[in-house]
Amino acid sequence: MDLHDRGTDGLKPGESCAIYLTLHSDVTALYPYETLNGSSIVRYPDPVYLAPSVRRGLVRAVFAFIEGCLYFQRQMLLGSWGERLSEPTRLALSELQIEVTGQGTVQTRLMRTGALNLIRLTIRSFAKAVPNAVEIKCEGAGFEALTRAIKVRDRLMHPKGIASLTVSDCEIHDAVDAFLWFDHIQSTMTSTSTQEMRRLLLEEHGIEIHIEFQGPPRPH
Repeated sequence: MDLHDRGTDGLKPGESCAIYLTLHSDVTALYPYETLNGSSIVRYPDPVYLAPSVRRGLVRAVFAFIEGCLYFQRQMLLGSWGERLSEPTRLALSELQIEVTGQGTVQTRLMRTGALNLIRLTIRSFAKAVPNAVEIKCEGAGFEALTRAIKVRDRLMHPKGIASLTVSDCEIHDAVDAFLWFDHIQSTMTSTSTQEMRRLLLEEHGIEIHIEFQGPPRPH
């Protein structure tokens, strides 16, 4: 049972988990983690060893992971917790906005906003809708690294010269820090939302269930 697909738009059962695992593996295929002494403890090495082409690929893969995961988090928010959010917030999570036409009628159209704004919107909406989401915040060194790394991603996607395709040591560190920060946020959102769904099932229907998500290992 994939509770995070309840009420989502266009996602089949289990698909959100498959998206997460696929996009995560795209990152780790370029930037493999190391297992320490055959234990379950893993760590990511210093990324400065990565070749220039791999650095570019890693930056793109990191943001495909972040934006892909946040897309299905928005679908989950709307489907499972939409009644806890304001109408303007629900509209924004649907990536829509209201406009008045020249004929004086009201209609919705696709919202134009930056990726960073959508990231903030999704995470802050989650923290507002789901109780006990105290750790889910757009702040800290990892989030600051993300705000810098997204500019690198934009530069790679729209290069103005050959120099635009160079990813420096500092920039690849930022991309990795952004990945690790968001991977923790994504894991926390998943566990927090699952706990809230379990609580509601128990309180409203007397049903107690156990859910265990087997994701990729995370550094300690």
